[in-house]
Amino acid sequence: MVRFGYHITHLRIVRRNIQNLLSVSALIGLAFGAGLLVAPAAVLAIYGLHTSTVGLLLARIAGVEFVGYNIVGWIARVADPFTETSAARTVVHAHLASETLGAIVTGWAAWQRLGNSLLWSVPLLYGVLAIAFLWATLQLRKQQTDFRN
Repeated sequence: MVRFGYHITHLRIVRRNIQNLLSVSALIGLAFGAGLLVAPAAVLAIYGLHTSTVGLLLARIAGVEFVGYNIVGWIARVADPFTETSAARTVVHAHLASETLGAIVTGWAAWQRLGNSLLWSVPLLYGVLAIAFLWATLQLRKQQTDFRN
């Protein structure tokens, strides 16, 4: 009986942590997306990146995608991530892929010294989020395994 009560409490804590992760990630993504959409040159200049008008267009398009993707994350954050077909569960898996690839791509750019030293903060942020979403994915997988046994 104590084990069952502990399990329910643990599930509530994990659910709340995943919801918080989705909220924080969405807010960060919306901020970056809005910045790239409205003032791409200024955002890129923070990191020592300069580009042509085509690059600014691509940055704006990336901003649009950041905004759209993170609106989905913001809406999905209230869904139960433990439900097999839940929007939150899907967004957690998508974020794991997105944040991991973001860390690799921006890490490569920083390694190649394409910007200033502040550019390293971008793969660092992606990496922290990737680790957090890996944790969330493992928690969801663990709970799925526990329910089947």
